[in-house]
Amino acid sequence: MDLHVTIPTAHGGLTLKNPIMPAASTFGNIIEYAKVFDLNKLGALMGNSMYLTDGTPTGNQKFHRAEDGFMSAFGRNAISIRRFVEEILPELPWETTPVILDLKEAGMEKMEEMVAYVADTGKVAGVEINLNCPYAPGVPEYWQDPEQLTEFIHRVRKAAGTMMVGAKAPTGNYNVAQVTKTLHQAGADSFTCYNGQMGCAVDIYTRKFCCGGASGTSATMGYGYRAYGLSLTREATVAAPIPIIGSGGIINARTVIEQIMVGAYAVQVGSANFMRPDFMPRLVDELAELMEELGVHSLDEIRGTATPN
Repeated sequence: MDLHVTIPTAHGGLTLKNPIMPAASTFGNIIEYAKVFDLNKLGALMGNSMYLTDGTPTGNQKFHRAEDGFMSAFGRNAISIRRFVEEILPELPWETTPVILDLKEAGMEKMEEMVAYVADTGKVAGVEINLNCPYAPGVPEYWQDPEQLTEFIHRVRKAAGTMMVGAKAPTGNYNVAQVTKTLHQAGADSFTCYNGQMGCAVDIYTRKFCCGGASGTSATMGYGYRAYGLSLTREATVAAPIPIIGSGGIINARTVIEQIMVGAYAVQVGSANFMRPDFMPRLVDELAELMEELGVHSLDEIRGTATPN
């Protein structure tokens, strides 16, 4: 049984021992989970989304357990990429399990600086650029303009050296086909095409929003979005030949196989990490068992094989 997957990149490819990795901002700063299981069990490691410098997280409620999953709203994360590299990265098994960092900033120049800083460590396998950039009030996000998005990826690509350059979808609805095509043409190595839907919830007894900043809105995620996440993967794989990282409602091995069958190379686990900290290593074992049951010897055999009924 071979769980290995290789994500093609501009510099040859990134090989993972299995397709399971955490979604950004659902796995703390990674190191906390080393107390629960062997981090080498996963295909790749990814922690909270980070800025170049330290920030101040929102003082409002950051998490809310909803009926169909979770709602989250971090605001500006407390730990900077510099602090992560200096204090946490040396403690991670980066030599045996690839570390991929989700990054966000207020502009292209800051993002270039951050990516170049990460590349210089020699310990990070890839970066995932959050397409909600720029994180600046009143400024249109880069994904909304193909020319700006192209320039953004070109500048990141140049700063990244040999690291894999991935992109993470904006939160909420967006033009999947257009963004996927633009990312492919600009030279991105991968695209995680689901990043939650915007929503809000109200506590009718306190009359307060259950999660989120001043607007009361936050990203919603969980099993209730499984079908939607799967459809985004399918739409993205049809739009352009860029490796897709599937996400949205990954709660068991079946949901992983579904993503692979519609074309994903790997998957990101988000809300399930909030339910039990050892979920992902258990998922790896469950995936191997399901593949044996299906008579599947490698994930390459079934990638993109889903057909109309």
